[in-house]
Amino acid sequence: MAGRLQTRRDMSLYSNTKTVSLHRLQLKGIAQTTNTHPRPHMHVALDIGKPGKSMGQCVISLSQAYAHHGSSVPFGATLAVGGRRTGDITGLVTLRIR
Repeated sequence: MAGRLQTRRDMSLYSNTKTVSLHRLQLKGIAQTTNTHPRPHMHVALDIGKPGKSMGQCVISLSQAYAHHGSSVPFGATLAVGGRRTGDITGLVTLRIR
């Protein structure tokens, strides 16, 4: 876990990170697990690139995935570095809550 975050209601949340090679991403995608309080307005931040050099960053909303729990839903986002557009990313996201 990368760091502890405090919300206004003093509930503990944890952020975590994961590094995946481009080859593995293309073959199997990304599977991420985290401990958090499920909410309808959750997001995932992505940073695409090599260590020390970002090719693009974006935020993906999990609202549709939350509404369709367990089903894959399409997403699309614009990648940017320093406010400049570097590309687009599309795919499917699935949210499973236990």
